[in-house]
Amino acid sequence: MNVENLDWLDAPPAAAIAAANILLDQLDASPRMAEMPLPPRLSKLVLEAAERGVPEKGCAVAAVLSGGERGSPDLLSLIDSQWQPQTQHIHDQLRRSVPGRDRKGAGDEALLRAVLTAFPDRVARRRPGSSEELLLSAGGSARFPDCRHEIVVALDIEQRKDRGLPLIRLVAGPIALDWLLDRATERVTLEWNRTAERVEQVTALLYDSLVLDVDRVPSPRTEASSALLVEKALETDIGRFADRDALAARGKSRETSPKHVTGEMFQTS
Repeated sequence: MNVENLDWLDAPPAAAIAAANILLDQLDASPRMAEMPLPPRLSKLVLEAAERGVPEKGCAVAAVLSGGERGSPDLLSLIDSQWQPQTQHIHDQLRRSVPGRDRKGAGDEALLRAVLTAFPDRVARRRPGSSEELLLSAGGSARFPDCRHEIVVALDIEQRKDRGLPLIRLVAGPIALDWLLDRATERVTLEWNRTAERVEQVTALLYDSLVLDVDRVPSPRTEASSALLVEKALETDIGRFADRDALAARGKSRETSPKHVTGEMFQTS
């Protein structure tokens, strides 16, 4: 879907239009979503929840988010709390559009997957060693005191430029790591392991900016790994990395400057 083709009374900034197009592509926007009396994210959530067999819970989540319900910072607890009249009105309106009962025995997974589908760019993961700082898939981090889950969807984030990190007000979780794999990408880089004194090939599994998993192995000998090893050797004690016989042989040649030392004189694993 492309919002650039709409007839605007006052067109929004180009950056806002571009962001809207990206979001609609992420949501795989459909004509059925446009028929819902909700913003695109919540329309996607309701329809996805219905498809997964939990239309009642989907409408409840959309109602509390649309109505601005607050109380518990946990979405699953919030939908079971007492609602304001406006929220109840929104819920009743949605149920007329999306009838049906939740599938018997349906747990929280179906609903949480629907939330993830509607907010794919709001994933957050607890920073290792911290009980309250979460790393955000969109980049950066935010505070969420006493986070009980490893991965969540951060539904409401309060920006606090003058008071440190942003504060997460509402989350949905837990989100299982394997739910993120369909959108994950792989990044392979070379890094210097200072402790092991070697070049390593690092394969990172990424969900946007969020690192899901990292695998490190000694790098095979390539031009790139040799160049990195030479660079690091020249920064430290070259004799700890180089083949001393090779260095001695080079000593009588005109190529005695460190810049002429090649990767063939070093071990990368």
